[in-house]
Amino acid sequence: MEKVADILQIEQVGLKQLVIDWIYRHPNEFDALYEISMGDDLRLSWRAAWVISDLVKQNRDFRALIQPHTKAIIRRLKSFKTPGQKREYLKVLQLVEIDQEDWGILIDICFNWLSNRKTDEAIKMHCMQIIFEYGRRFEPDLLSELKLILEENIEFAKAGFKNRGGKLLKKLDGF
Repeated sequence: MEKVADILQIEQVGLKQLVIDWIYRHPNEFDALYEISMGDDLRLSWRAAWVISDLVKQNRDFRALIQPHTKAIIRRLKSFKTPGQKREYLKVLQLVEIDQEDWGILIDICFNWLSNRKTDEAIKMHCMQIIFEYGRRFEPDLLSELKLILEENIEFAKAGFKNRGGKLLKKLDGF
């Protein structure tokens, strides 16, 4: 019987959908996929996180499977070796429930990455969205800090940052 680790090794177009389809047929392998995503194999960990992100986005059952791992994901977020792992897990974290105690850690990470000029643009876009949603739901005072960072960086940013940042700045005008 094939294992998820074997499938992730395949080099082909459509790999993500192949793995997604396989996990749908073998949901008991989700934890193995998660373990690979948290590993240090740069190629496989990113691919596994990429698949998990789509699974969680597509199906609430997979949100329930990733939920027990949320704390571990937040705690490991800064130490992920690839931008892909960070980006995909930031997507996941926008779709699951986060304990109040873990929000502080996540928001701190997001503000640090958003303020760091070396952080990948895609990571910054997810960070600004997480901060915005948290501020809107729980701590509106953070929104003024987010607005300041966006205003300071939008002029020199790449297109994706300008697009997402501009949309958020319009929303922030209402706060």
